[in-house]
Amino acid sequence: MKSSTIFKKHTPTRALGVALVWITLVSSLAVAQDKSAASYDSNDAVEMSVKVHLRSADSSKTVLVEDRIWNIPLDKRFSGFLANMSVELNVERTDSIHLNMKVFLTTVGSRPDSRTRRFNYELGLPAKIPNLRGKEGATYEITFAPNRFVTLDTINCEYNHRDSGWFSIDPTANFDLHFVKNSLGDYHWNKMKELLESEYRPFKKGFDITHPGKIHYYLYPCATPTVAWDPRFGFAIDPTRSQALGVYNHDYMAPAHLISILTQVMRIYGHAPPLLAEGISSYFYFFDFEAMSAVRDSAIIPLKSILTTQGYYSADPILATAEAGSFCRFLADTYGIDRFRSLYKASDDLNIEDKIKEIYQADIDELEGQWVRYLLQLRPAKSRFTKRARLEGAGNNIDMAITVMQSALTWDSTFADTLVTLAELAPYYSEAGEYEIALRTNETLFARADARNPKRTFFLLRVGYLQSLLGDYDAAAESYRSLKELDSSLTGASDFNLARLDIFSGDTAAAIDKLQELMEVTTNQVLMAEAGITLGMLLGVPGKYNDPSGALEAFERAESSGRFIVKNSPGDGVSRYRLGVAYLGLGSNDLASDYLSLALFLEFRPRYLGRELVALGNLADIQGNRKLALEYYRRADSLDNSVPGKNASAIWLKRPFKLKVKKPASPKKKSK
Repeated sequence: MKSSTIFKKHTPTRALGVALVWITLVSSLAVAQDKSAASYDSNDAVEMSVKVHLRSADSSKTVLVEDRIWNIPLDKRFSGFLANMSVELNVERTDSIHLNMKVFLTTVGSRPDSRTRRFNYELGLPAKIPNLRGKEGATYEITFAPNRFVTLDTINCEYNHRDSGWFSIDPTANFDLHFVKNSLGDYHWNKMKELLESEYRPFKKGFDITHPGKIHYYLYPCATPTVAWDPRFGFAIDPTRSQALGVYNHDYMAPAHLISILTQVMRIYGHAPPLLAEGISSYFYFFDFEAMSAVRDSAIIPLKSILTTQGYYSADPILATAEAGSFCRFLADTYGIDRFRSLYKASDDLNIEDKIKEIYQADIDELEGQWVRYLLQLRPAKSRFTKRARLEGAGNNIDMAITVMQSALTWDSTFADTLVTLAELAPYYSEAGEYEIALRTNETLFARADARNPKRTFFLLRVGYLQSLLGDYDAAAESYRSLKELDSSLTGASDFNLARLDIFSGDTAAAIDKLQELMEVTTNQVLMAEAGITLGMLLGVPGKYNDPSGALEAFERAESSGRFIVKNSPGDGVSRYRLGVAYLGLGSNDLASDYLSLALFLEFRPRYLGRELVALGNLADIQGNRKLALEYYRRADSLDNSVPGKNASAIWLKRPFKLKVKKPASPKKKSK
């Protein structure tokens, strides 16, 4: 995911530098394309101006709530959510300036208002649906004005959650997760389940949510043009149907845990300005992190300017969302959730400022001052930093996870606290390819860990691994030898890594001996698979140590263990990599291609991406496609900054990969 626009380097000294994983424009969401879908014909959509106004009960005051431009595909059902209403449109073109449009809409709240209208009109002329029920006698009016016929960009995404057959489903306690087969959501649904439930359960308990039924969450692999995606964060909601939609692919992951709670808040309590709706939906999300940075940098957005929908949407989306979450948490914790519920239920874009003063007996400027003082005095618990970082890590936003935990270091009051923070930081550094700082961090953790600490030997294992990635093979060997003395249960892992060091140092014979011995004694399936593919490669490459029969046996044992691991780890890319290399060694090129491509599809970490790309390059070389092989090796070289990774891609950039393995025996036919 390092190649996407989502991951950026963040600096904790700049409030706006702590960007969230889910901030981008809808135009960037369309990058991930479904290759099987057809492109659109010319003039296949109408550019529609859509506005929602709110009028007071006595008609003395009107405010613009929503102002959007939608490109609506012709002859397709289009859906969106505006202000307090779910909207569905069907548009047909009749000639060069005329069109037919059918509108169906339903408002949220305790007394929903549903309308169906059909319009026959021409470009430039508005169509209105007035007198939609709001709060305290206020009414909404929605206006549609077709500007022109347009041609959609070919984004090739025709998935549709409204039609059966597109999505598969897996249930959780509070959600039905819908995903497209073979998309990233298909393989990551278990991770998404944990992410959604971990956020929703405390919200449900804390806010005494007893509303029956589940939320339907759709993991879209791309931004389909038949949905009005939120232009800030690439999600869509339909509270009237308990539906939440989020784009989920390698380039973009919408904030599923926040969207799902927002859908439920709207479903139960109805509509309120987004400062309140999105703010309270973020109650358990550590948005105080961004808010504290903004206060320290004197960069906060005045709350008065984001009270209304238009003001909120016009502000910086990252900071506005963070301020909303932090401020609403402050209100709920300081004055009680019941008072906040009263504010939410009574407020709209016309009266929110007056309702704040009426319910809290203080105007918004006074409350902002209290909130700022609260942030200046706040001493967040370590658990809040840790949970936020883990949520970012689950969304593969490793840079943000690092930023959060680095900030936690500034709040640590004891060295013991610092060690806890470093233990959280260490794997993020490694996953981001920051091997030097990851090594220093793990060295510190090992040196400071008590002998009774069960993680102590794990820290040493990571030290050896990182030393090897940085090319310090002697130091890595010493670490692994020490590891064997400290923990006999890690002897197999140590021996395997010592064999790898022999390979990196050019002692192939020693590596072969260690791997053969390991495969005779280990019962660990992962070690068997890793040792098998490594030994198979050493024995299969033509040259002094070529042993076609030995290579075959090693690959066969690796394949057996690999299949076992894949069966028990459905969303893991590394397990597919191992099995793919085993099939490559066995000459099953189609299976090798399938598993290695899938491993690459599921992976985000630069070191593992490099391994998978080199393996795909090896496969291309075996198949005689040197041009493709070189492309894979160059990509591996650009992603994997480890010394072994650079060396591997350099070797095969110079000469084609070859493998000489005894062909597996054909299975005997069973007699009838």
